Amino acid sequence: MAETERFCQHYKRNCKLVSPCCAKIYSCRVCHDDEEDHTLNRKDVSEIVCNGCDKRSAIRSACAECGIVFGEAYFCEICRLFDNVGKGQFHCDGCGICRVGGREKFDHCYTCGMCMPKNSSHKCIEQSSYNN
Repeated sequence: MAETERFCQHYKRNCKLVSPCCAKIYSCRVCHDDEEDHTLNRKDVSEIVCNGCDKRSAIRSACAECGIVFGEAYFCEICRLFDNVGKGQFHCDGCGICRVGGREKFDHCYTCGMCMPKNSSHKCIEQSSYNN
């Protein structure tokens, strides 16, 4: 399989997502949303397709058929995020999403409802991440 077929412009990963909303297969949720008239909630994805052998399976870190690792640098089962490129990704339970930049560099502020750089002062505003 050619690299242009394996990867999209948004992520380099060794699997594709089976979208539960329309049953179509896309490299990522952004590719899906660019093509469809609805959005894909990646947390609803329950199946993936291996780029190595085309085996369809439940969400997992590696293919049960050929052994290829779907996200060589990062895998989050909660967010259905697979990435071959290390960006210091980490899942924040407080935010409910994956972030980049390294967990060791951030603390979650439960007042503001978002991750803030460690040892930085900020003015807490109740649930500021939910405001415009």
